Amino acid sequence: MNNRIKNKLFFIFTFCIVLTAPIDVLASKPAGKTIIAKGKVNAIQVGTTIQRKLKRRAPIFDVDLVKTDVNSQTQFKMLDGGMVALKENSELLISEYEFNVADKTGSVTMELIKGGLRSVTGAIKSEKGNYKLKTPIGSIGIRGTHYEIEIINGELLIAVWKGVVDINIDVGVNEQNISLGEGKDFSYAKIDEVGEVTELLLPPDNFNEGHSSDPQSDSEDDLAVQENDIETQDDNSQSELVIEVSENVAVIENPDVEESDWIPEPAMEELELIVEPFQDEVDVLVPPNNLAELILEKTGSVTYDNISEVAVNSSLGQISNFQASMTINFDNGTIPTGHLVFDDALGEWFAAFNGIINVDSFEMNINFASHGNNKADGDIEAFFLNDLNHTLTNFSLYEIDNKDVTANGSFRVDNVNIK
Repeated sequence: MNNRIKNKLFFIFTFCIVLTAPIDVLASKPAGKTIIAKGKVNAIQVGTTIQRKLKRRAPIFDVDLVKTDVNSQTQFKMLDGGMVALKENSELLISEYEFNVADKTGSVTMELIKGGLRSVTGAIKSEKGNYKLKTPIGSIGIRGTHYEIEIINGELLIAVWKGVVDINIDVGVNEQNISLGEGKDFSYAKIDEVGEVTELLLPPDNFNEGHSSDPQSDSEDDLAVQENDIETQDDNSQSELVIEVSENVAVIENPDVEESDWIPEPAMEELELIVEPFQDEVDVLVPPNNLAELILEKTGSVTYDNISEVAVNSSLGQISNFQASMTINFDNGTIPTGHLVFDDALGEWFAAFNGIINVDSFEMNINFASHGNNKADGDIEAFFLNDLNHTLTNFSLYEIDNKDVTANGSFRVDNVNIK
């Protein structure tokens, strides 16, 4: 057989594989949709080498092993209206996600193999034993609406922000069961590899900084987001077949999840402290499930520059001439450009920033800042209010060589014409 015939047969064989692979995936049952995928996030169909790069609106299925790489994370909206956020360096196996829209019943079985996640549960909960999350130390039945777990150096760390979780520990000498959350003695705990439980009065340290497991993840290098960092794929991996599948997966709204459920507890405290001039706005943050659906449906780029309220302080006294603008690209979930500028007694404050949007908040980084002729630095964060038309941004700035010279504040943008 000459080389020409061999090449032709190889082409036909490869084409057949590519043609049939999506059918295998679509034959599986959908479990939800991707809201945000930052960095390298892939789903591997169990029992195969089929790998899919997950991006915004991409479906996930009940045969998927979802993996996040270093400096990568993802958020999903599930069929029953629940939400799952997977941290970096994590692996989550979705074994079963059944949901009956008519009677709001179903069954969930997932397994956290490594890393961490936080979740707001949807219509399916485990009052009847139908929501299970498996871990290396045992299984967790979820009765609550907001919980977080993470595996670090073999220890399982648990925080229950709202509701109750029941943990069946099947490692160690004796099997044991504990419950954490509302109405229980403790809401936080850590469990080691041999099943020893340490119940905690305060959340484990890894949950205290905006639910980030890596204290170094907020460095300038990590948060200087470039558009091609949001959806990346290892082009050198030739042995795995990468495909894309239909985005047509239906998810439901979940009226049981309250507005504050998707705001991490430490972040809520910080928000209340920073935005005191707009305290009433904290109570009208858009419910997480509604916001997820709005983000999924929105396309194109929008510039947010219609400032309706400003509250800014400078260590040098009164400020003036405040302006700010931010562009959000809803096609890939990025904030490619943004800036703010205002004057005080010694000159102009200026800051340029970028980042990505998330359901609970925006991950943003100040790329350049100055005060007059002096270099500056600082922090910035933002949230959607009410809907995609309104944002609230908090910031703090300081001169690098004179940290006593500072400015901080909040501003609200109302772009009422977004559709």
